Amino acid sequence: MAEPIAIVGIAGCYGGYQSLTDWWQAVGTIDKQRSDPAIATPSVYKLPQIDFQALIKQFRIPPVYLKTLPEVLLRVLSVTEQAILQVEQGGTINRLTSDVYFAGGQPFANICNNALRVNAVEFAATLSSVEQNLFMQAVTALPANFNDKLYELSASIASQIAVQFKFQGRAMSFDGYDLGAAWALDTAINNLRTHQSELALVCAGQVYDSTLLLSLLKLAKLIDRRQLTLGEGVGALVLMRQSDAVRQQRPILALLTGMSVWQQPGKGAFNYNVRQSLQQKIIRKALAQSEQQSITKLKHALLSSTPFTWQEEYQALSAVYQPSQPHLTCTSTVGSIGHTFACAPLAAISYGVMAMQHEQWPAIDPVANSQVVQWQHEPIISVAINSIGIGGGCAHVVLAANSPKPSATVVKPHFSPVAVVGIGVNFALGDTTEQFWRNNLLGKNTLLPLSEDNLANGLVSKDGCYDVNRSYTRLASQIQLSTMQCPAGMLPHRWLALDPSQKLAIWLTQKAIQDWELSEEYLLKQPNMGVYWGTNQSNKTARDYGATYLNQEQFAFLLDKFKIPKSLQQRWQRWLVEQLGEPGRFAFDGGLASGIPLATIQQLGIVGKTVATQAACASSLAAIDIACRALQLGEIDVALAGGLELGANHYELVLCSRMQLLSPNIITPFDVSADGFSIGEGGALFVLKRLDDSIRDGDRIYGVIRSIGASNDAISMMAPSAQGQALAIDRAFNQVDLLPRDIEFIEMHGTGTTKGDVIETQAVSNSYGAVVRQNPLYLASIKSLIGHTMAAAGAAGLLRALLAVYHGTFPHTINICQQNPSLALVDNLQAIIPTEPVPWNSQQPRRAGVNSFGTGGINYHLLVEQHL
Repeated sequence: MAEPIAIVGIAGCYGGYQSLTDWWQAVGTIDKQRSDPAIATPSVYKLPQIDFQALIKQFRIPPVYLKTLPEVLLRVLSVTEQAILQVEQGGTINRLTSDVYFAGGQPFANICNNALRVNAVEFAATLSSVEQNLFMQAVTALPANFNDKLYELSASIASQIAVQFKFQGRAMSFDGYDLGAAWALDTAINNLRTHQSELALVCAGQVYDSTLLLSLLKLAKLIDRRQLTLGEGVGALVLMRQSDAVRQQRPILALLTGMSVWQQPGKGAFNYNVRQSLQQKIIRKALAQSEQQSITKLKHALLSSTPFTWQEEYQALSAVYQPSQPHLTCTSTVGSIGHTFACAPLAAISYGVMAMQHEQWPAIDPVANSQVVQWQHEPIISVAINSIGIGGGCAHVVLAANSPKPSATVVKPHFSPVAVVGIGVNFALGDTTEQFWRNNLLGKNTLLPLSEDNLANGLVSKDGCYDVNRSYTRLASQIQLSTMQCPAGMLPHRWLALDPSQKLAIWLTQKAIQDWELSEEYLLKQPNMGVYWGTNQSNKTARDYGATYLNQEQFAFLLDKFKIPKSLQQRWQRWLVEQLGEPGRFAFDGGLASGIPLATIQQLGIVGKTVATQAACASSLAAIDIACRALQLGEIDVALAGGLELGANHYELVLCSRMQLLSPNIITPFDVSADGFSIGEGGALFVLKRLDDSIRDGDRIYGVIRSIGASNDAISMMAPSAQGQALAIDRAFNQVDLLPRDIEFIEMHGTGTTKGDVIETQAVSNSYGAVVRQNPLYLASIKSLIGHTMAAAGAAGLLRALLAVYHGTFPHTINICQQNPSLALVDNLQAIIPTEPVPWNSQQPRRAGVNSFGTGGINYHLLVEQHL
């Protein structure tokens, strides 16, 4: 039995209700649906109006961000503050070891606006000077800010929350369609149970700030045909281990005693196609973590907010629960607030907690598919909460009333060794480990000017000067996607409809499985596997179709406002369709990040964990960290974890140029001339197993992950912090029997920015240079060869570190003419930044560190060791 997790703070705003209290008070007056026109629309229950300028002032956010900050962020900040205030009734919380997990819809309004603006500027360049000047009047009326790129990232929401409330633990975001909050909650619980954190804030937000998501759902026939009413919502839970909550005298509202979440997407387009056998398996996995007493007394169940799955859910619940409890009564949140999509699991937990507190149960009849409430007044000891998600997903949570428990002793965080037994790779350096390593040793520079097909001349500024609408460089490191063919077992039209990132994910999975030399018979046995992808979510599908939809809404109005001739408007419409195409039924599958792990596991044909996490440029290591915890807890036996990014395109170059992040010339980490990074793309996927299991099975082991440390600076969304980075490094060592002097090589984050390299070396000096070393510490950055691959950067760094310890060679950095004298390398480090490969002769197992840092102060440090 696992230690229960205490809910010590809760807040939310769903549908048209200002608070959880307002929502609960209204439930008794609801029949089948609400009809108040002030708070309901034919298809979406909208959140109440809010004063955004007041929130900007309340949270001391510079007013210049008002048009850039996503609406969902400001709303989540508001409910998060309410939840934290509840917790602090028992005293100030320890923010140093507090995590942030956000689940929610991508800020689609930001994505649509950015994509439309880039495409409109490209179109304008094809016009005569008179037409161009006229058309650009409408373009410049679109909202624009230097940090537009920052706030189209879902990870920025988690980071902003961490910065706002000074939480210095992990900060990451999740996309999982309507199970997003379930994946966030699952990760938070695992990190609490492995003592990686003391407190976890799990928040979720679903705001339809653009019609893009609604349109994609309709195209996929996921809502209209089923008459599913959607709702907006934001919610927050604050969690602690029960023993810590008792010791600190926190208000315990309820206990999470068990949880499990798995997916099996089936074939074809992603749908609500959860098998009853899978539901029963997931329910039993959650119950295995819970006390027997809470199970036998359980007679209340919250069904999902998708009524068309209720009968199957009820049958699955009855098969598991009714042998011990024949009177199972059910309810759901959908009748009062609609299906809040990414927020749905959190809304259900909030509903369950309120029912327990009020000792009232708003029962419905799932067999008759009726949403009419019949109130039952009785003590509620425990509640089963079921969630069904697109892509064959199911989550089950067991909620119980608080029970007395003595304080437990403080446990030191521990990391069980994880072996890397297979690798799939595709960077410009190579699409096999052998080719990648060979070109790495040769110091091959893969940064080349993009062709006009990838970056039109109209999107490149003249003479490399700064232009808010254009890129000042063509340089990027690009992979060849055209070599990827439709895999066996997939229909060609399905393959063609996938987003390029999904195609790359499937390709990398096939290569990783082949490299592991896995037999098809093994997959047929349905092993406990998980697929964990780090990604920044702003994929081609979302951007292309986002531009199309925003054009039909906001931009069409601006074109009329500025009296753009109808003939020119029609030419623009035709050009947009020719360039971007029109969305089809499969567009939804590729429009969100969770489509990447779902496409992966669908191709494997197995049941598994499917996590899409965003931690900005540290996303890969965040995904690997989540996978390692799942292995450590025995939830899975094999993990496929890594990251990918396809950034060599006109969107990324223009938006990163707008923020002046790019070098006008070429990335030069650690050089005196360092002035920004160059964009790269690609991905790597690692097959991970517990070390003992891989030794038992006779696997080839590339290396062993010994520890992963994480932190958030909690200071700024842009400026890095040496203290925050050093905190992640120190946390990695706190979990393992290694010392900094045992590490002989660090694959640095090394972005080649003016301040970034200096601050990173200062952090390394703080942690690694505290005592005199016996051996030099070699430092290098793979970004000098392949550019900054953003979400895939940590995967690229880990790949090179693994191959370095495996082959026994220190990697090097190219493009260094004169090492920057400002690098903060203390004498104790004995630091060497080689410009040529160096043989790695060691009397001990070769050991390396990997740095990966993300915008918003997200920091990861991983330790890897040679397997002897």
